[in-house]
Amino acid sequence: MNKNRISIFFAAVCLLFLSSVYAQHTGAGRSIFPYLGIDYDAHSGAMAGASVAVPNGAYGVLTNPAATAFVKGNQVYIGYRSIMDGVWGGPVAYSRNMGKYGVFTLSMIGVTSGDIDVVEEKNGNPVFTNETASENFITGGLSWAMPVGEELSLGLTIKGVYDRLRIPGSDYSATGMAFDGGAFYSLLRGRLTAGAVVRNAGFMISSSDGMNYNLPVVLEAGLSYVPRYIPSMRLALDINKELGDYMNFEPGMQFDLYKKTLSLMLGYAFSEKDLQQKFRSFSGNQDDDYVKSNWNALCLGLGINTDIDRIKLQLDFAFQFKSSSLPPSMLISVLLDY
Repeated sequence: MNKNRISIFFAAVCLLFLSSVYAQHTGAGRSIFPYLGIDYDAHSGAMAGASVAVPNGAYGVLTNPAATAFVKGNQVYIGYRSIMDGVWGGPVAYSRNMGKYGVFTLSMIGVTSGDIDVVEEKNGNPVFTNETASENFITGGLSWAMPVGEELSLGLTIKGVYDRLRIPGSDYSATGMAFDGGAFYSLLRGRLTAGAVVRNAGFMISSSDGMNYNLPVVLEAGLSYVPRYIPSMRLALDINKELGDYMNFEPGMQFDLYKKTLSLMLGYAFSEKDLQQKFRSFSGNQDDDYVKSNWNALCLGLGINTDIDRIKLQLDFAFQFKSSSLPPSMLISVLLDY
């Protein structure tokens, strides 16, 4: 990481971990593990998070485990996401269809800051101490999904969470256990789909200060629809709410640009608070100090699908142009189906 920017980003990382608070407004509850609330797959990121009701195969392990029931054989998924300068993360997942036993998926998400040079301020000037700090976050999970009839599938994920912050003279860590449970419903031969999921329901096992914090439990539901006379387009809308926080709306769209080989994805996320501020601006009472409440805003992406020696390759790119508290982010995901 560039040394003249280290102090800013190290302070941001420390704030995320040490405060153990991910609150979008003053009424939100105290929660820990903020990295659980980020989109890590490019397909979901390009649609501003609208993915609970989108049949994405192994991608669903991060958004709605019931969606992994669509895996017919084996799928391998790997991704990358920038979070802030020098801090990045990525998922790895492997899904396998076990026939009458359902689809099982092993997954892991890691986030790291790498080694960051520590800066102290002396006489108003930054001074490098020749010491380093770092933060590492990891969660590993096992998911199961099973079709129930021809239209409904159910899924469950069990995951362990570990976060560690190391600074000179101190070492902070926290662990937890979380569960995701979801349902996926398909109608009109897949043209209309609905999904619902509960994510990050669980408990802390340990924390560095001995206190107990809430996990960022999220309730999310969504719909996606392929218009009868525009089969190249899928529209999607997710509505989610972290307990104690604002409700968020995530409309997105995927459009086939060329023979199901090249697709365009876009989305825009906003919260109920954003809507309130927009109405206030229309009436001339705009709050100039207001900061958009959720991390996603305008998002855009491209998807490439091709076959390589009997292996189906799905490559997705996404760019989130604006987010609260975080700079614009780039996401890349690769899905191999064989």
